[in-house]
Amino acid sequence: MNYLILFIIGGCLLPGIKYLSTHVDTKYASMVAAFPLGLLTGLIITDEKIMNYSLNYSKNILILLFASIIQYLILKLKLNRILALVISFMMWIILNIISIMIF
Repeated sequence: MNYLILFIIGGCLLPGIKYLSTHVDTKYASMVAAFPLGLLTGLIITDEKIMNYSLNYSKNILILLFASIIQYLILKLKLNRILALVISFMMWIILNIISIMIF
């Protein structure tokens, strides 16, 4: 039953972001998109693994921040938004792989 509730909550995020960006304001949509889900999921991680989870979550937040800045800069240059997404997503993947391999 817990997985069903988590699935429903996760499934509400994307439509909620789309609705907010279309009918309200992109500021609110970005706030929902940046919701610190990783902090809440810390409640379901076992006590033995929570410190390692927290460290890895922090690394991923920094990687996501870097990828988001890259995407913003590409968009600022008025380049294709799909290109910006692909490049920033590839940076996110590469940096995560490096993080896993090195740390």
